[in-house]
Amino acid sequence: MTWRKKYKQFSGQPNFQFLISLLDNCTSKAEVKKVLQGYNGGLSSPSKMPSFAYNIPAWECKVGSKLVNVVGSTCEKCYALRGRYNFSNVKDALYRRFETLQGKFWKESMVLSIAIFNHGKNCDSGYFRWHDSGDLQSVKHFSDICFIAEMLPEVKFWLPTREYSIVKSFAGSIPVNLVVRYSAHMNNSIKEVKNKLQNSIVIDSEEMLPSLTMEGNVCHATRKESSHQCEDCRKCWDSKVRTIAYLKH
Repeated sequence: MTWRKKYKQFSGQPNFQFLISLLDNCTSKAEVKKVLQGYNGGLSSPSKMPSFAYNIPAWECKVGSKLVNVVGSTCEKCYALRGRYNFSNVKDALYRRFETLQGKFWKESMVLSIAIFNHGKNCDSGYFRWHDSGDLQSVKHFSDICFIAEMLPEVKFWLPTREYSIVKSFAGSIPVNLVVRYSAHMNNSIKEVKNKLQNSIVIDSEEMLPSLTMEGNVCHATRKESSHQCEDCRKCWDSKVRTIAYLKH
């Protein structure tokens, strides 16, 4: 399917006509990318992931900004507050996306961006991750993400979150192709998420799994001897996998 056909498939959907008319005036895929980026800030491309993703600043996390000051929490040494995330170009991109969340056509432009650009060499177009940095900002934000999943049923979405209250406050139905994983607040703890359908925790070592008495899988990308990439693993996107354990790194 050509890039024009990919966005044209949404022509009959409400609220898509304006964006589609803008894209019709584009003469190249690069122009399309620039137009959509003006409404959603653009997709992110984390090297670990099998596909594109979408990240926003971890500095703006609601729960995470409190946990970062709690000893032993999963956010205490947050990777998204260190290293390259402090580079000016990376930080600018994160806030560029963040500032579009409340804008008009954010969710529609995201549908089009994922449909058009979430493919290519070394990209598994059937998968997409929300927030390789950052987290949910509001019930509306979550509602918009659900809308995007509904519009792209052929894509499996994974959303890790510590914003339990936002998800609980959502009055609608979560699409079957959107796996929401509740992330435990504290390292080596399952108590906050043990009753959630899908969840994730951070552990100090694999030997801790039996003591946690859970149906879990250790993320191979967090093992020291691994490539630190998902490779062919898609367990985080699999609703049948109850718990994913990430080794602290």
